[in-house]
Amino acid sequence: MLSRITFRMFVVVMLGMLVVDGAAPGTARAQTVSVAIKNFSFQPSSLTVPIGSTVTWTNQDSVEHTSTSDTGAWDSGGIAPGQSFQHTFTAAGTFTYHCMIHPFMHGTIVVGAAVPSSMPAHPIVQATPTVVPVGGTTLVQGSGFTSTNWAFVFWQRPDRTAHGVWVFTSSTGTFALRLGFSPRHGTGSEFITAFDFATRTWAPFAVVAVTAAVPQVATLSAAPNPVVNGGISSIVGRGFAPNTLVIVQWRRPDATAGAITIFADNSGSFAFTLLADPRHGCGPRTFVAFDPSIGLQTAPYTLFVSC
Repeated sequence: MLSRITFRMFVVVMLGMLVVDGAAPGTARAQTVSVAIKNFSFQPSSLTVPIGSTVTWTNQDSVEHTSTSDTGAWDSGGIAPGQSFQHTFTAAGTFTYHCMIHPFMHGTIVVGAAVPSSMPAHPIVQATPTVVPVGGTTLVQGSGFTSTNWAFVFWQRPDRTAHGVWVFTSSTGTFALRLGFSPRHGTGSEFITAFDFATRTWAPFAVVAVTAAVPQVATLSAAPNPVVNGGISSIVGRGFAPNTLVIVQWRRPDATAGAITIFADNSGSFAFTLLADPRHGCGPRTFVAFDPSIGLQTAPYTLFVSC
């Protein structure tokens, strides 16, 4: 079970980081939101915030910009590089704006009074897969969070240590990140949740069972095998660490060597097409593959090239 002390301490830290007001549960609270003026664009170009929120534009370009309402509701004047401008939105509505100096730069602020009624009572965090060996990864996905806003993803590991990261949600209130499980944190239950900054709501815990690593046996195969000289064969590797670079080397009949670095996918597999170059003659080509992330190497595999 998740340590009450650890979770309570984490909540205290989080509350120290957040601006607390007196709004009732289930209603939207005023926020301070940042927009970067960067690469001649407003990032993010669209925001949804509650009434009373303050938006801060910060110029991260090397030239001057402005934040100017299309209807004259505000005008920053020139914002020099490294400087900021703030405006507080006190009424609901959709507010479009632009840069007076660079009219092709546009942005939108949507101001609303309450959390959308379609939002679930609780945001949701899911992990896929839910059983992972140490050294593996899981995909953490959040849904039902406030759109285009901040969420804090928190997890407690099997050894009771904890960590967390801030993420920015999509326009549909979702996020995704990949979480790895280091052997130094042991095996057991890992608890994952996330905090919606706008609604001050925690998602229920998702639980991942971290298991002992199963010894990996990586293999190589080729099809067709044998292959005619000048033909092509598909070289396939399986059993490597997921999402890692693998080095494949081979020796040709004329004693020359070849190599390729290739990315193993989420299942630990890869494939590439090899040309049996006639310049290197007929006979066996011997392959080995090495995964430097875990020090795993295959047994030699032979592809026969016939004339």
